[in-house]
Amino acid sequence: MINGFIIEIKNTGTELQQFSLFKQETLPPGITAITPNTDYDYNALLQMAQRQGFHGNGINADQILKVIIHDGLNSETVETKFLTGKEIVIDGFSKYITISVPPQSEIIFQLMPVV
Repeated sequence: MINGFIIEIKNTGTELQQFSLFKQETLPPGITAITPNTDYDYNALLQMAQRQGFHGNGINADQILKVIIHDGLNSETVETKFLTGKEIVIDGFSKYITISVPPQSEIIFQLMPVV
């Protein structure tokens, strides 16, 4: 498993966009997602999630976001910019994160690594 990630998400649209990060094959119109300082785009990250998975110990964002953590049949909704001590596994199938991104915004979202 890959230990955490940082992703930059932009919503150039005029409406709040809710989407399933690392589950959906394509992002909604107006949404882009890349990793800073690398060449990895969303499709590359989705493939990594499905091949190796991501493992983390919480989330960190630069603004308060509504995040739904899906773990197979269970899900947990949080509205926060910082959550620690929460084991999160993303496999690109039944374990993923749904995130709501405000209109006309750019956010940095991190699955914090396990230390």
